[in-house]
Amino acid sequence: MSDVTTDKPKLHSSRVDRDDIDGGLDTMSVRDLLAALAHVEAELRRTPFLTTRNGSTAINPDVAPLLSRQRQLVYRLQEHRTSQSRGEADRRRSAAWPPPPWS
Repeated sequence: MSDVTTDKPKLHSSRVDRDDIDGGLDTMSVRDLLAALAHVEAELRRTPFLTTRNGSTAINPDVAPLLSRQRQLVYRLQEHRTSQSRGEADRRRSAAWPPPPWS
């Protein structure tokens, strides 16, 4: 007998981490922010926007935290882009691009 597990998408989202909201986004790299944004957008695609409760159609309560998280990630990415275009000193060097020999 084979041990096969199937990963079915969840129909409900996980709650937004308070640590990420409070300070975790400030320490995330651009790559981590993009990965988190991709994850949130995948969750939004899997989460039904409308649900039926007590015989009436309503907005799924799991959607609001995901949209909030998405806005936070986009805002932080915009901050990174703005700081890079201004050439601010707090930018981290990428390990993929070593400094040029003349610097």
